[in-house]
Amino acid sequence: MDGNTVEEELRRKNRALTALSQCNQALLRARDETTFINELCDILVRLGGYRFAWVGYRMDDADKTVRPMGHSGKEDGYLADLRISWADGPLGQGPTGTAIRTGEVVVCRNLLSDPRYEPWRRQAKERGYASSIALPLRNDEGCFGALNLYAEAPDAFDDDETALLRELAEDLAYGITALRTRRRLVESEQRYRLVVETANDAILLADAASGRIIDANPAAEALLGVPRAEIIGMHQSEIHPPEERERYRKIFREHIERGKVIAEDLVILRRDGRRVPVQVSANVFRLHGQRVVQGIFRDVSKIRQAQEQLRQAQKLEAIGTLAGGIAHDFNNLLTPILGYTELAMLRLPEEHPARQDLAEVKAAAGRAKELVRQILTFSRRGRPEPRPLLLQPLVKESVKFLRSSLPASIEIQVEIDPECGPVFCDPTEAQQVLLNLCTNAYHAMRQDGGVLEIHLTRVVDTRGTWACLTVCDTGVGIPAETVDRIFEPYFSTKPQGEGTGLGLAVAHGIVSSYGGRIEVRSEQGMGTAMSVYLPEAKGQVVAAVAAADDAPRGSGRILLVDDDERVADVFGRMLEGLGYEVTVRLTSLSALQTFQAAAERFDLVLTDYTLPEMTGLELAQQLREKRPEIPILLCTGRESEALKQEAERIGVRAVLGKPVGRRELAVAVAAALATS
Repeated sequence: MDGNTVEEELRRKNRALTALSQCNQALLRARDETTFINELCDILVRLGGYRFAWVGYRMDDADKTVRPMGHSGKEDGYLADLRISWADGPLGQGPTGTAIRTGEVVVCRNLLSDPRYEPWRRQAKERGYASSIALPLRNDEGCFGALNLYAEAPDAFDDDETALLRELAEDLAYGITALRTRRRLVESEQRYRLVVETANDAILLADAASGRIIDANPAAEALLGVPRAEIIGMHQSEIHPPEERERYRKIFREHIERGKVIAEDLVILRRDGRRVPVQVSANVFRLHGQRVVQGIFRDVSKIRQAQEQLRQAQKLEAIGTLAGGIAHDFNNLLTPILGYTELAMLRLPEEHPARQDLAEVKAAAGRAKELVRQILTFSRRGRPEPRPLLLQPLVKESVKFLRSSLPASIEIQVEIDPECGPVFCDPTEAQQVLLNLCTNAYHAMRQDGGVLEIHLTRVVDTRGTWACLTVCDTGVGIPAETVDRIFEPYFSTKPQGEGTGLGLAVAHGIVSSYGGRIEVRSEQGMGTAMSVYLPEAKGQVVAAVAAADDAPRGSGRILLVDDDERVADVFGRMLEGLGYEVTVRLTSLSALQTFQAAAERFDLVLTDYTLPEMTGLELAQQLREKRPEIPILLCTGRESEALKQEAERIGVRAVLGKPVGRRELAVAVAAALATS
């Protein structure tokens, strides 16, 4: 070997070593896969002296094509015209396709004579390519591409240079794989960060060894009411109530030891003092070599609120069911009390001393009737039915209810403005608001007693005209730091187990739904005043209560049906005293037989709803089949809209709620006969 040949070999080896060194430095600098490939190709052309360098990746399409990913040197559209495949076909027999398919280095010593290069010979010759080498790029999954180098001279790649280039290709494959791994990690971290930052649930990361919080998302800031910068560094137990911290430390330690995903129901203590129930899902993993605990905290206060509201609704439903069950029997007891009292008063002269006692008995029976009606109304489920409503009668009725419910240590004072106009609301909801406020006031005074004041006034201000309902107490008052929170669901100053924390929240929700507001004035030790402002219903007309008249008298034959002998007796005597001829039957079957035997004999039927054998409605249907025009009145111990609608559908003239007084009975009978 002459000196020129040795010098050329040394020059080429040195060139390859320089390119290898520069390529390794490029790998250290690399941040982007495509940029790295193009920089490496440029180094090989510029320092390695190769005419052209390019990198192609295998595609897993139907034709198994090779896609160029980067290049440098004398290209002149070569890659644009190139059709290369790594399949075992004509287009896959060239150096690139063979290297990718076999995973072996392929050297083409003379492109102008090698038959494998026939499909690309013309393009190679035009660009001055004489020899080439294709080096496979491999990773753990196999060969994913090839590095291709072209030289101007034939047989330009000897064994030593090929070995160096093979090492360079391995470094290139390693660099590409590392960049892909780094990119996937960055993308994964970005996705994780995006998920964490936009999550509705609070997410906290804590060091497993110390329990110190090392990261928090925006939802955690909102949940705790603490900026992220202050959360980081806190011990995980500090986000819980003081009395629970040791227990939560124990849960944390046990979780670290188990190292498994866990779920717990805990309580978070916000900076403003509010306690928030949460469900926590936690798991342990390694992050950048550090063992950490990730806790996902879901605020379940709304779920708890819904559950509590469901429980309250179920309680009301149970009360309604129980009240409805006893209402009929209770009102059957009140009916003879009221009826016999009225009959006795009719038989006594005005100056008789017993009349005043009987008047008190009658009034007590009336209050008992209202008490039952209030219980049934309050417990009845259904959609609110807003309508123009005068609050004066509602306040008076509620006060009667309160006087029978509150202890004697609570004095009730009432002031009602007769000029206060109507408001548009549901009467049951309006009464619920008043009772909730009064109950809250009672709790503030129950230890030492006090005065409960209820005021209804008409208020005119710049915002409009209002009906203002104010409830005042002389109780313990509300601390200044908690006044702003009293309408929050579940916030309560009462001891654990007393109250649900929903009373004022429900009242606030009802008032707000009608466009009103609640204002609070309180001072510790001096009592509290809560004022409900409801907008006056402009232009609305509320029917006035009809003035009482003497019971109208009449004539006619009445079939009276009731299974309670005392009720049947008192109704019969009332009707006979009013001028009617009455036939009494104690069962629905006997009444039906009597009517069917002489239907034309009767002018009206008065029947109880709850009867053995068949209900009053079923009896009414059969009576009307025999004589469709017969007027029928239905008595019941438990009124409801559904019952009234069904009775109207059948043709019943009116539904009377027990206990029925003499005048009410007389008016209903006279009206039914007048329209028959």
